[in-house]
Parts: sequence; structure tokens; C-alpha cells
Amino acid sequence: MDNMDSLKIASTQITPEINFDVEKKIFVISGESRPENVKDFFEPILLWIDNYFSEANKQTKHLFQIKLEYFNSSSAKYLLTILKKVGLFYQNGTEIIVQWYYETDDDDMKEAGEQMSEMSKMPFEIIEVDKL
Repeated sequence: MDNMDSLKIASTQITPEINFDVEKKIFVISGESRPENVKDFFEPILLWIDNYFSEANKQTKHLFQIKLEYFNSSSAKYLLTILKKVGLFYQNGTEIIVQWYYETDDDDMKEAGEQMSEMSKMPFEIIEVDKL
């Protein structure tokens, strides 16, 4: 399992940074997400998650940190797909913690995190920060 490579995708003005660190078991999505071709951006990430968790050690704690300043509706669908996929592993006993960060006064992002938590059937830690 540990021979699987981490997934790192640098952010652009329209795509988030993806930093899935296999060694540390910390998986971060940060920045803004409004890619022109949302499917092309997110499909490889979904595939990576499938491959990773098909062999992941259930007893190992995995930390997902969502630190998005903005995402459009098509990104929201893929983000939910990612979280539902991770949620299935969570429901099957894999130890997963999801931390959803939002900036003070960004009630929309806070609500989005609460909704994603509900829809993915996983508890999220909703964390308020001054600046993402």
C-alpha cells in the first residue's frame, strides 16, 4: 500500500491545489474551484481515491482538509462525489476525519460544509478561520 504515490496538483486561478500526502495520511483540497472542464480535473482525483482506499489500512487515521475559498456548482457536485466516496470507506470502518474550513463571515461556505457532511454521511469538524 505504501508504494502508492501521493497526489499533488498545483493550484491555478481556476483550480484548487490537491495535496494528498500518502505518508502523512493528510489529504488537502484548497483554493478556488471553478475549472472550465470540471470532469477532466476531478475524474483523475476520483480514480486516485478509489485506488488508494481499496488498499488503505482501516486502522490508520486519515485526515481530509477542505480549505476552499470558493467553488462553483459543477465543482460542488464533484466535491460531494469525492466526499460520498470517502464516506463509504468511513462507514466501512476506515478512520477518517474531515475538517471543513471556512472564513469568518462566510456563512455560505459554512452551510455548504454542513450540507456536505450530511449528504456524505460523515461527521465534519467545521472550523472557522480568519483567512484561508
